[in-house]
Amino acid sequence: MISVLTFDSVSQATFGYTDVSAIQGWLEHGDEAAASWLFEKYLPLVRHICSRRLPRPWMVEDCAQDTMSRAFQSLHRFDTSRCFSSWLTSIAANVCVDKLRRLYRNSTVLVEEVDTYVRALLDAPEEGANERIYAARELVESLQPDFRQVVELHYFDGLTAREVAVRTGLTQANVAIRLMRARQFLAARATVLGLF
Repeated sequence: MISVLTFDSVSQATFGYTDVSAIQGWLEHGDEAAASWLFEKYLPLVRHICSRRLPRPWMVEDCAQDTMSRAFQSLHRFDTSRCFSSWLTSIAANVCVDKLRRLYRNSTVLVEEVDTYVRALLDAPEEGANERIYAARELVESLQPDFRQVVELHYFDGLTAREVAVRTGLTQANVAIRLMRARQFLAARATVLGLF
């Protein structure tokens, strides 16, 4: 018969901790070894959870550290009859959602800048256009055809969302959504290319 060693069995044999005993040791006695044991045991799980929910690797480590910090700050509220990893997983998921919300809120400024930037294309003379204008035109060309058509009709031809809807056969709401998504894509792409 083959014996399978898990982290729990090895760590309990080495350190004498279970999740509950480590939590109680930290809360009641300030046992730093217990806190360290919990941190080392669950940090890989938290990193994995964050990596599945976040688009950038640099965000993962920030959120993993933030999750562990929040967990230790609110450890006194943990119900020891519950599963610690499930509780930690819910904290990690909430931290990731918060991070994405903050990222989205900050990107709305970029979307407004792109809107202004695309409108500036209309006023730029063809011969004297600078590199940013050419780059912006290339960005618009990089859109998917459905989005590019709506952007060109709205910004280049000067049509309102209602007029674009009539011309393309889309609903006005669908035109507004496509314009919003196109601006978000353009903002993200312009940021990657260093235009903003």
